[in-house]
Amino acid sequence: LMVESMLAASEYRVEEQMREVAETLEGIGIEPLMAAAAARRQQWVADLGVKELLGGAKTEQRAELLRAIRTTMGRKETA
Repeated sequence: LMVESMLAASEYRVEEQMREVAETLEGIGIEPLMAAAAARRQQWVADLGVKELLGGAKTEQRAELLRAIRTTMGRKETA
C-alpha cells in the first residue's frame, strides 16, 4: 500500500512527511537511515511521473502500478 499512497498523494506529499521525520530524528540525535531512504525512494517514484501516466487515477492494483512504474522507467532510460 505504500506505493499506492505515494501515487495518490497530491497536495500533501508523502516524501515531505518522511523528510520531516528524518529532520526530527536528526534533531534528537538519531541518524535517520530508514526515514531518509524512504524519502529518497518516494521522491524517485514521484519523479518518474507514474501518477501522470495513470491519468491521476488512484489504483490499488499492484500489477497495474508495477506496469506503470516499468513503463515510466523505460521512458526515462531512453530519454
